[in-house]
Amino acid sequence: MSRSVLSISWLNGQVKAVHMRGGQMAGTWVCPVVVESLDEVQSMIAAAVHDTGYNGREVVFVVENRNLLYHLQEAPMGRKSLIRGFLERRVAQSRFFDDEPAAFGVSHPILVKNSQRFLLTLLPRKWLLNLREGCAAEGLQLTGVFSPASVLARHLNQLPVDPGQQVMMTTDLGGTLCLMVGRKEKESQVLFARTVTVTQAGAAPADGVRGPAPLRVVRPGVREGDRLEQELNRTRLFSQQQFEASISQLWVLGAGAQSALAETRLPDGVSSHFAPLEEEVFFLAREASHLTNRSAGNLLGQISGQEVEQRRLVAMAMAAGLVLSAGVAGWTTHVAHARELEVQTLEAQTAEAKELNQEAIRLWELTSARQLLVSSVGTQNDPPIPLLVLRYFGARLPDPFVLNRLEINRSSNRWQVKVEGRQTESSEGFLAAVQSLEDQLTNSPFKLQIISSTRSRIFQESDAESRTIPTTAGQSEGERPFFVEAIIP
Repeated sequence: MSRSVLSISWLNGQVKAVHMRGGQMAGTWVCPVVVESLDEVQSMIAAAVHDTGYNGREVVFVVENRNLLYHLQEAPMGRKSLIRGFLERRVAQSRFFDDEPAAFGVSHPILVKNSQRFLLTLLPRKWLLNLREGCAAEGLQLTGVFSPASVLARHLNQLPVDPGQQVMMTTDLGGTLCLMVGRKEKESQVLFARTVTVTQAGAAPADGVRGPAPLRVVRPGVREGDRLEQELNRTRLFSQQQFEASISQLWVLGAGAQSALAETRLPDGVSSHFAPLEEEVFFLAREASHLTNRSAGNLLGQISGQEVEQRRLVAMAMAAGLVLSAGVAGWTTHVAHARELEVQTLEAQTAEAKELNQEAIRLWELTSARQLLVSSVGTQNDPPIPLLVLRYFGARLPDPFVLNRLEINRSSNRWQVKVEGRQTESSEGFLAAVQSLEDQLTNSPFKLQIISSTRSRIFQESDAESRTIPTTAGQSEGERPFFVEAIIP
């Protein structure tokens, strides 16, 4: 897609505009009046857009006026970002426009021994802000503001000059001449530039627009040609001193500059070369349309760079905020998960403590029951089994039963118990009473296991295996003997 640009040259109050589309002029406009006030910028841009038929967005300016300055600044070697900061501090300290801040464009670095130099193009910052606001008001985007020297550097590539050769170039700016010393390279470099006032009293410009009154700086009686010769010689000597550049060619671009230098003698060793220009009135505007926002010498680069830096800082702050938010969210999630695990752990510990408590209560109840049993038959200091069993029978033996004999023998890890006596119940209640006694002994704290008893003998089916139930001493009529053999596990 071909590039469409509105390029405007604003040179000493004279405004000309070209609409470039695909490298060809699609429309032109010459302002019929001199524009010197910043208040007229928006109306000037609106007229240029209307008369050139421009419908794009990109706008480029070439500016020349009394406020435009060139300054050669030396800087140490270093990274590009550090050099940029160094130049900004130097410009701020120099106070080129008193209390008003300056914006500057930077040329390609000029290497000299152990340092480097930059040609700075300076303009009050308010000029650039007004130009950008005027473009924005018309829905346009200002991409570059350049000095005539930056435009001449691009045109140097089109001249028949040997690569690496330093030459001096000049062109008419409508009341002033731009003197530029450059070196032809792949991207031609500006070494030095200055603006020289010329006097053309009473002469009207070729385009019919009368410029501002020329600024005369010559002494009475001094010819204009002599003064221009002096300026050319000073420029050549300064370049030779600063850059060790031997200048042997002066390229005069356009009929306007040729007319201004018609009576000027060139310094010794310098030859003049004339380069005619097509559409000379729109030469600088046409050449500037090929420059971009990344071209060397763009005065808008500093402001754009500062805004980019501000946006970068804002983006970094937002990114830091997002990272912080993500960190806080992650930390909150971690804390919530940790709290959840802690709650689960506490619930598990509570359940375990509850089970232990229930087990402790059960053991306490069991211990209390056993202590109650022990306290009912004796003290805890009594012998463990024999006396406790004896006391148990003495305290718990049912009334119908009379105990005649009690044997307690230890066998291995258990106790054998044999009880013999008599019971006064009738035959119908005898077996039931013996059954009740056996159940009582089985469920007693000693948990006796019945091996043999009167009841089991009576119900034995084989007489051969049965034996006579022993009688007891002192047995009277109506009493029946009984016995129980058991073990305490």
